[in-house]
Amino acid sequence: MTAMKNGLYWHGSTWWMQYRHAGRTVRESTGCTKREDAKAVADAKRTASRQGQLVPGAAKTTLADLFMLYVADAVAKHREPPKLKRLAEWFEVAMTTGDDGAVIYAGGWRATAIDYGVLQRYVAERQKVASDSTVHNELAALRRSFRLGKKAGKVLTVPEFPMPQVQNVRESFFSTEELERLLTLLPEYLRAAVHFAALTGMRAENVFSLAWEHVDFGRGLVSVPFGMTKSGEPLAFPFAHKSTLEVLLRVQEQARRGPFVFHRLGERIKSYHGAWRTAVEALGADGYGTQYDPKVGQTKKVLKRFHDLRHTFAQRATEMGMAEATLLELGGWKTAAMLKRYRIVNQEAKRAAAAQLDKFIEVERQKATQVLDFKKRASGGSR
Repeated sequence: MTAMKNGLYWHGSTWWMQYRHAGRTVRESTGCTKREDAKAVADAKRTASRQGQLVPGAAKTTLADLFMLYVADAVAKHREPPKLKRLAEWFEVAMTTGDDGAVIYAGGWRATAIDYGVLQRYVAERQKVASDSTVHNELAALRRSFRLGKKAGKVLTVPEFPMPQVQNVRESFFSTEELERLLTLLPEYLRAAVHFAALTGMRAENVFSLAWEHVDFGRGLVSVPFGMTKSGEPLAFPFAHKSTLEVLLRVQEQARRGPFVFHRLGERIKSYHGAWRTAVEALGADGYGTQYDPKVGQTKKVLKRFHDLRHTFAQRATEMGMAEATLLELGGWKTAAMLKRYRIVNQEAKRAAAAQLDKFIEVERQKATQVLDFKKRASGGSR
């Protein structure tokens, strides 16, 4: 290493620079073999540092570094670790599993290489095989990773994200009659879980992981603890004495075999998709909902999913006139916009409004008829 002059020194095969940033000394390679080029790089670094536009080492930050920040943030908030598999595959990030089962990310693209153009290519390629909502969620996870990276001083800027407009809105729920038929078609071990999901609107992962320690008959409350819901927030669903929900839970209590409320021979229910599909297909046309497909500009038939029981809960609550704020709280939705994506329609309110409109039109028609009769009589009288 040569002696330092003007903050520059020769090390290895390139010129290195030394400068002060945020109260500490930073040493890094300029990547230059000519002193005049190295000086220009060093001067630019010092200017950026003075203007607060410098993140030392940002050029070395990989996407894996940002992913690990995202994972750490989720763990700290007691949330499920984010699913980043598709992003990792596309951006060449290696994924391994640690001894504790946690996913570890390594390598991948440099964060500085990801700009709007790259993200546009990502969207175009992913839309060939995935829905707009899936691509939207993936980009949201990537954007969150960048924002955490900026807070942690790993990146200087967060690129603009070409978020696809989610238009694949699904209109799919069970009527009361369809749900009753479905329950008779399901295997016995699934019936109570499905009925419970329709009564509470809970997601599948919360239904099948529900433990008896989270059911309080004394207070009339079913709880999902902090960190176990999709939002990470705790969820509490009350029930009245002798209500349908309490009766269902009491029956399950009598068949209790282990820690889980819903089980199969005492074990947690892990696989239900095959039995679910068979039962829903047996409903015939009633087993299908509709979903708008922006690729073809029209709706298509889609087999109803377990998650549509959540839609069923929201539909029922809306039609019986439940206040939106209460519905959001009971179902654990953060915003009304999330409910709107379910295409929840208050049919009773619409029917009442239509009847009121019909009555209004009839009154106006009678008024108009009276005016016409008066004009006719007046015209005849003048002659």
